[in-house]
Amino acid sequence: MINEAIDGGRAFDWGRVSGEYAKYRDIYPELFYEKIVGRGLCTEGQKVLDLGTGTGVLPRNMYRFGAEWVGTDISVNQIEQAERLSAEQNMDIRYQAVAAEDVDFPPHFFDVITACQCFWYFDHERLVPKLSSILKENGSLLLLYMAWLPFEDAIAGASEELALKYNPDWTGAGEWKHRIEVPDCVYDRFEEVYHEEYTMELPFTRETWHGRMKACRGIGASLAQKELEQWESEHKKMLSEMPENFFIKHYAAMLELKPKARKTVKVTAAIIRNQNRIFATQRGYGEFKDGWEFPGGKVEPGETSKTALIREIKEELDTEIAVGEKIMCVEYDYPAFHLSMDCFWAKVVSGNLTLKEHEDARWLSKEELDDVAWLPADLDLIERIKKMWQ
Repeated sequence: MINEAIDGGRAFDWGRVSGEYAKYRDIYPELFYEKIVGRGLCTEGQKVLDLGTGTGVLPRNMYRFGAEWVGTDISVNQIEQAERLSAEQNMDIRYQAVAAEDVDFPPHFFDVITACQCFWYFDHERLVPKLSSILKENGSLLLLYMAWLPFEDAIAGASEELALKYNPDWTGAGEWKHRIEVPDCVYDRFEEVYHEEYTMELPFTRETWHGRMKACRGIGASLAQKELEQWESEHKKMLSEMPENFFIKHYAAMLELKPKARKTVKVTAAIIRNQNRIFATQRGYGEFKDGWEFPGGKVEPGETSKTALIREIKEELDTEIAVGEKIMCVEYDYPAFHLSMDCFWAKVVSGNLTLKEHEDARWLSKEELDDVAWLPADLDLIERIKKMWQ
């Protein structure tokens, strides 16, 4: 993985340290999990998606609280470790090796979506709309973070200084206790409901602290083999001068967000028939430009769906129609709004279906319905029409 905003664009691969990650990064204290449960999150009856799950640290440690977990990670090696560790503990956790931006779940599927340490690696412009779609309306996006405090802990400071010797552009250094910050695009779809930051002392031995340092992005995930061997030698020598057992000061933070209320847009659509064909139009503007749909538009205050449809077809196509039987009401969640669309059979009374707003139009037979790229909200309607069409 390469991100120009991280480590000066130096490539890193968590798969290189999957073994150390599984053994040495499962270090969140009980307090960390208690804080999550205290918010009523990741508990019995909830479906939870953990993005960037790594070796499944969060799902495995919170499995006992009864939630149904799915963990995803871009690294196949990490997912293999997660599956192995979960199987060893007889935990029924689903894992997928997939980039966060490419997860595929139905709308309103999850009660909670978690991301621990990894959220800042993602393409937020792509990811955030998807999260707002697959999260339930009153669901929670929970971002979690924990880091050592190098300016308050001598051992952590010395280890970090050595890491910077080998990877001077490592942007994971220099942490201090602060609240979680996210890109502005997150607040386009979500609103903050809670945040908390707290400090704690975590126990380590020389071996486990060395393993924890090696399993970080700036060392094991990115250094060349020779550099890594040199760092290991120096770090072990440094730790040999420390007590066998010690504590490292850390801070943890959590940020809970909820989806902003989606407005409902009420629209109406005409499925205009002429013998064995129906009339379809192609969007010529806006977010859904070039997508295919049935003509129609918004229902204004004081209108019924039928009267709105007659008005819209006259405005868009300079044609008068007779509105017939209602086919169905489509309920569909786009990322930014909920669409409620009444769909009616219709026929032309007068006019030539002149395109005034659309880019293109086609008369389609039943066999040709799949020849165009329909907008997502129209897909269920197309299947209904196929079944009804005699």
